[in-house]
Amino acid sequence: KIEWSGDTSLLREFDAFRTLNLDLRKRTVQEEVEQARIEFETEKIALENQLLTQEKQLLQQSKTDQLIVFSLLGLLLLGICLVLLNRYRKEKAIRTDFELQNQSFLQKLQLFKQQQLSYEQLSKEQIELIENRKIPVADVIYISAHERGSIVQTVDGPKNHFYALKDWESTLADLGLFLRVHKSHILNLNHYQSRRYDKSTLVIELSNGQKIPVGRKYKEALIEQLDQSGSVIQS
Repeated sequence: KIEWSGDTSLLREFDAFRTLNLDLRKRTVQEEVEQARIEFETEKIALENQLLTQEKQLLQQSKTDQLIVFSLLGLLLLGICLVLLNRYRKEKAIRTDFELQNQSFLQKLQLFKQQQLSYEQLSKEQIELIENRKIPVADVIYISAHERGSIVQTVDGPKNHFYALKDWESTLADLGLFLRVHKSHILNLNHYQSRRYDKSTLVIELSNGQKIPVGRKYKEALIEQLDQSGSVIQS
């Protein structure tokens, strides 16, 4: 056994130094560990922030892409709707035009049948002339006043008659196709061709080319009758 017989102060100083050195090393290690932990946490937070930023960017990009897709789909649907609407309008216009044409054709056909029937009935009706001759009413183009009687203008030429125009009006009233248009003229509307104005006077052209002036007080009734009978009025 060796015993230290010298001064123990050096030994105590050595022990104190060694203890201090150990404490310093321990503290240094702890500080390094803490520093490493702080750096790790800092890098972790930075990485998390980076990931979060990238996730937000991806989400925003996804929303933008979805918005673009929805916008394109919306434009496509709008285009389809416009095409369908345009097609519907065209088909409706064509259908309406066809219905109007069909209706007009049916009206004209009905009018033609009525006129044909009226013509057949008129063909059976006859007017007795002074010479004891009879002519079909359908052949009468117009009747004009002449002296105390009248002149019956037919497809075969003029015929004299003792009737005055007022007598013809009452005689032909039931037939519905004779109309007085002037104080001197009664027309058969089946022989109407066209109309025109000579200054302020309405003039009617008949099937034989004869032109008859229309009196002012007869004008409105004549035009109304022509419209109802479906005659083509030419200005």
